[in-house]
Amino acid sequence: MDESRHAFLLLRRMQEFGFNLPRVPQALDRLETLSERSRARDFKQVYADRGPAGDAEVMEFMTIALIAEHDAATKLHANHDALAGDPGTQAVVGAIRQDEARHIAYLNTWLERFEQRFSRRAVVAARERLEATYEELHGLYYGALQEYLERAAN
Repeated sequence: MDESRHAFLLLRRMQEFGFNLPRVPQALDRLETLSERSRARDFKQVYADRGPAGDAEVMEFMTIALIAEHDAATKLHANHDALAGDPGTQAVVGAIRQDEARHIAYLNTWLERFEQRFSRRAVVAARERLEATYEELHGLYYGALQEYLERAAN
């Protein structure tokens, strides 16, 4: 729910400036691609099967979410600092940044539980594997982002 609220706040702020974003291309959705490459089943499929998600799948999902939250927090921090001349936007980004810090703490707590359930080594290995995959996606992401921003500027 927080992530939807964040998107709404940012979109509303951009619209206040008269900027309407075109739809984001698939290449900019690193989270979906990372999820597709994880060892967990798609949660839509788990729901459709009416079956349970196993602990290992939930651990993968929580790890993916943590990677995305860390990435977002880093970008939000940089943007917050760069927006010193725009207090309204800086306040929006600051509020989102606080939520992201809370999300990171929550997800870390989940991973600590999985370290007890499986082992620290297993959790670290999953995180390293998924982080490496996320890093692989950076080139595609930043290329698509550049194209997207150029189209949006026109």
